[in-house]
Amino acid sequence: APLEGVPAALVEPVAVGAAVADSLLRDEPGGHIEGTSAFFDAFTAALTSGPKFSTLTAAQQAVAREKVQSLRPAYEQELAALRATRGQGATVTDVDIREMMPRVMARAARAAT
Repeated sequence: APLEGVPAALVEPVAVGAAVADSLLRDEPGGHIEGTSAFFDAFTAALTSGPKFSTLTAAQQAVAREKVQSLRPAYEQELAALRATRGQGATVTDVDIREMMPRVMARAARAAT
């Protein structure tokens, strides 16, 4: 689709996976996220909303949330890498956030050693 106010010469096609493409086409509320803080909030929600998390005690959940917050630097680095691949104006979807999680965890583990 054409972009308003953007010269065609500046627009480059970008390859995305099928799940990301489907998410972009669905246009569901919450499916497209803007802003680093909103991205991190979605990432945090993805990590703390699973069935396994709900089985933790309140104290364990607090520790887990603190650990998730400590992932922010690794998360921001992965988000920057995604943007470098797709371009600054690219839409980041919930699928992208889920696919980034293993890379964020690996980056954080490397940084901790």
